[in-house]
Amino acid sequence: MDIRVEPILYEQKSVFIQMLELYNYDFSEFSNDDINEYGYFGYEHIDDYWNEEGRHPFFIRVKGKLAGLVLVRSCCEHNNLSNPHNIAEFFVMKKYRQKGVGRAAAMKIFDMFRGGWEISQWINNLPAL
Repeated sequence: MDIRVEPILYEQKSVFIQMLELYNYDFSEFSNDDINEYGYFGYEHIDDYWNEEGRHPFFIRVKGKLAGLVLVRSCCEHNNLSNPHNIAEFFVMKKYRQKGVGRAAAMKIFDMFRGGWEISQWINNLPAL
């Protein structure tokens, strides 16, 4: 299967926002978040991915089609690691789950960013385990 991880360009910001809405909708069963009065979940750090060093947004593509996203940060929240990185958000659309897409995308990201990695998930997000 042709699985690629590609940087999200600023010109693709509207697609990024839409993908985050899909992610937040999907994740709401674990976060218990609600949409706002305008019908959006929103994401506080959208612009930070182009304005702050150490933030790296990526689309996941399968055979050229959008299949998810990965947001990487060059820092750690819970550990003291050398050359640290963490996964801020990781989303694979349902159509592509259980097919090795997430694993392949994660391995590509780990290869792109050498150093220490911090990976965590919400305790009630059993599929992420």
